[in-house]
Amino acid sequence: MSSATLDLNSLPEEGLCHDVFEYKGLLRKDGVLVSSIAVKNLPMTLPYELNFSRYIYASLYPIESLPAFELHPYPERGEHEDHYRFEWLKFLKYLYERDKVVPITVDGWQLFISPPRVSPTERSSVRVCYRKSPNNDRPPAQVIPPAHQQPAAPPARQFANGNGQPRQATERASRVERVQQTATPPNPRRFGQMHPSYLQTLAQLHASWQFGGLAELVDNSRDAHATRINISISMVKLRGKPELTPMLKVEDNGKGMNHGEIVRMLQFGHKRPTEYDQDQIGHFGVGFKSGSMRLGKDVIVLTQSKDSRSIGFLSTSYNADKEVLEVPIVTYRYIHGVMELDESVQTEEQGKASLQAVKTFSPFNEFEIGSLFDKVGDGNGTSIFIYNLDRWGKDYALKWDDEEASKCRKERDITIRSGRVRARPSQTSKEIPLDYSLRAYLEVLFLDPRMIISVQGSKVKTKRLAQSLNKTSRRRGNVCNIPVELYLGRSPVEYNRGNCGIFLYWHGRLIEGYKRVGGMLHSADVGRGVIGVIDVTTLMEHEDGRTSVLNTKQAFEDCEEYAMLEQWLGDQFNDYWNTQFDRLEVIRNDKAHFEPDREWVQCDKCRKWRKLPGGVHSRDLPDEWFCYMKPYERTCNEPEEKAEEDVVTVGVNRSSAPPLLPAKDVTPKVEVEGEDEEPVVIKRQTRKSSAASTTPAKQTPARGRIYDPLLRSVGDGSGGL
Repeated sequence: MSSATLDLNSLPEEGLCHDVFEYKGLLRKDGVLVSSIAVKNLPMTLPYELNFSRYIYASLYPIESLPAFELHPYPERGEHEDHYRFEWLKFLKYLYERDKVVPITVDGWQLFISPPRVSPTERSSVRVCYRKSPNNDRPPAQVIPPAHQQPAAPPARQFANGNGQPRQATERASRVERVQQTATPPNPRRFGQMHPSYLQTLAQLHASWQFGGLAELVDNSRDAHATRINISISMVKLRGKPELTPMLKVEDNGKGMNHGEIVRMLQFGHKRPTEYDQDQIGHFGVGFKSGSMRLGKDVIVLTQSKDSRSIGFLSTSYNADKEVLEVPIVTYRYIHGVMELDESVQTEEQGKASLQAVKTFSPFNEFEIGSLFDKVGDGNGTSIFIYNLDRWGKDYALKWDDEEASKCRKERDITIRSGRVRARPSQTSKEIPLDYSLRAYLEVLFLDPRMIISVQGSKVKTKRLAQSLNKTSRRRGNVCNIPVELYLGRSPVEYNRGNCGIFLYWHGRLIEGYKRVGGMLHSADVGRGVIGVIDVTTLMEHEDGRTSVLNTKQAFEDCEEYAMLEQWLGDQFNDYWNTQFDRLEVIRNDKAHFEPDREWVQCDKCRKWRKLPGGVHSRDLPDEWFCYMKPYERTCNEPEEKAEEDVVTVGVNRSSAPPLLPAKDVTPKVEVEGEDEEPVVIKRQTRKSSAASTTPAKQTPARGRIYDPLLRSVGDGSGGL
């Protein structure tokens, strides 16, 4: 690469500034000549030709504080002189009228040709800001070393500038030395790299159950405050494959993601937020990656926020022949009302390369991607497309009802082809649709559902499980000095299937279902049809930010809190079964027909739950129901009724409470204050002294309060309704 030299014998050009220039060269746009250029005081050595390929908005680059030099036009005399002047003026006017900057990276330096501050002429100069390229390991090209490292040189020649004042040629060396001293030193650190096989490792997190991976995507939609989400599988044509291929789509109308947020979602782990959000499910930074890779080999994310659109591509196929895992991301943003490539977060070359990867290895081209974004319109939302789905032998692991061919069916579904039931301790029933039916799983996935969820275009009738039981009782107590609340009741559906157990929620999201406790563990008939519902958010989270929920969100850690919770749940079930068994009706023909204590229905507009009068059943109402319809016939402005008005809070009698087994170093103890109306308390009792064991433990403010998503409020755990 050649560089320009200073010619002290050249004569001044007529019509130009009569200065002597240190640098002369050519400025090109994508190889096409714009003009010959010159610089008087150059702080570095530049190649003879400077080539650029893009313009960026000046507002995106705060470069005013950078050092700068002046770039002058220097058209050579001859037949092309007028053409050069015209092209230079056109170039400056483009920068001036559109407020654009020209970035150029060359030999370890970043140059930014700034727009003129006043209307330009064909002889106007422009300001060029410069800085060292960040994290650049190469030395700057031909930078003159400091004086103490240079060989001895003869005295510098003097020459006159335009003002006739003497100037030493060694000033250039001093300027370069100052730039070199302030430049950022190269970063010597080297980091480990991730091989594409890590995607297969992530998929193993949900290896035992595919719906665990799909639930991760639903969690993200809930965290994005979506009110609607549609999950479907349809057949598409992939490049290079003659037959149609199924593609899983998860589409929501949440707030969408900007560039930083989609990068955070696609990177492997991230810093946990410092602010606590009791409604936030995402916690570990691996849910999207592990969930999507369990379902298929390739996934495309299209997301639109208030002022940007982004495309993310997590693909096994794209990385098949690579040694380092790559995740292409391209972001566009609204600039002056037009959607353009966001060059504040990526270069034009990076954006084009990422888009080309998506077009080459996905079913979509740029026009189809644009049409998918157009479906979102002016709103926000995220669409996830997963293809090359997981296999079960020669078939796909998932089965689905065709949206078009099954329109006559009200409840279209996506199921796991194997139809296998997940293993649970002491479970004998083989009829648990939640394990193989996506519709059944989504019905109870959230403790207080607020989204309209559709599967294959068919609406899922979500329910608040705690409010759908018969002979419901609410039991309040303390486990490890943390207030907890348990709802126990009977479910006719589960009775007919031979099921029972506790549903444990964390941040209002189901973690573990049909957990057998107490007498359920020893007999299939004990507890038949009895369902418990509890939210253990405050119990399973710690003051240092840790949580006792596994990163699959399908189980809890084996910790002291969980062990003592199991004991407390067992005691509560045993007492409920012992006190309620004689009051349960004799069920003939082995089929239960009892109804919930109170029926509820959810408005499809305001998403509030409305209590139905006696004798009215939700199954008799239309699929789409609104507050103005019968039997409610009011407006959505009416406040939501509290569910606890129909629930009786009870305690455990001393005589009916079964004894607890002592744990290592901790002796669980049941304390009851009063007769059947105070909560049951399980406390940790040390072996030091009996006096110490009777002193109630001090509750910490952060963990001594009850979070009840059904009430969407916080109580003080003092008992009562």
